Amino acid sequence: MLSAGDDVEAIGSGGAANLGIDIMAFVVYAVVAMLNLISITDARNNLSRFVKEVSQKGKKYVLVRDSVPEAVVMPYQDYVKQEEEEKELWQFRFDRLIKEARKAFRKWAAGQGIDVKKLTEEEVYELIDRI
Repeated sequence: MLSAGDDVEAIGSGGAANLGIDIMAFVVYAVVAMLNLISITDARNNLSRFVKEVSQKGKKYVLVRDSVPEAVVMPYQDYVKQEEEEKELWQFRFDRLIKEARKAFRKWAAGQGIDVKKLTEEEVYELIDRI
């Protein structure tokens, strides 16, 4: 198994000299962030141990093929948490955009001499459709 502490020369048969700029940047990031790198072949050949390390020890791995990152393997609980956080972030951004849109609409309507408080929801949609 290849980990962040391994020599960069060990990554791929071409060594560090043949890595592209993006790959080299990833490798540097991986070492700094202490990511666990593993080749797809090593993961397949040691699947039971690999899954145990992920599920029981909470390790995260970046699967690489020919020194190129292909996928991330992480504990299921971490995945669920990440999905929930992404959903919350999306909702936060959406709510903020709706607030900004409502403010912009009120400003536009005031400039047109329209009192939005007197409009029905249907009338608001009709105005939006005309814009």
